[in-house]
Amino acid sequence: LPIEFARGTWDGLEGLAQEVVALAASIGFVSCQKAAQHVAACAQDHSANDIPPVIARLDRVCAMPRPTAWGAQDLMS
Repeated sequence: LPIEFARGTWDGLEGLAQEVVALAASIGFVSCQKAAQHVAACAQDHSANDIPPVIARLDRVCAMPRPTAWGAQDLMS
């Protein structure tokens, strides 16, 4: 997403965000789905000033948690 934004390809940015929306919806990851919807909406509106913070939010929301966050610490030995 940041690369598409840097290129200025609004359609590409919106398309990628919609892919994230669909994937997140398919697995029930609602917070990631909503964050990706915000990215898609900003891309559709060509809101260049709003894109960096919503992409950063999407990155934070959808980031892979550390193994300790999912209780897998016993599997790591």
